[in-house]
Amino acid sequence: MSAYNAAKGAVTNLTRSLALELGGQGVRVNAVCPGLTATEHTASVVNDPSLLRQFQNRIPQGRIARPEEIASVIAFLASDEASPNSTPTGNVQ
Repeated sequence: MSAYNAAKGAVTNLTRSLALELGGQGVRVNAVCPGLTATEHTASVVNDPSLLRQFQNRIPQGRIARPEEIASVIAFLASDEASPNSTPTGNVQ
């Protein structure tokens, strides 16, 4: 998990840096870093009640995300609704 967490942190910092560098040129830079999401790649976790419970205990809402929830965030960030004046900055839990 250490390498995974370090890489996720690097993506967050790279996103911040690129946003600062490119924002003045009208370029929006976003990163979506979801937690555990129910996909075919996470089936081994989702289908193991004990392992799933361990993950859910570390998630504020106590449940894993659905792919369509992540997709709606991405669609919003790519839309004109996510103007620089209305887009939140930071982590959403």
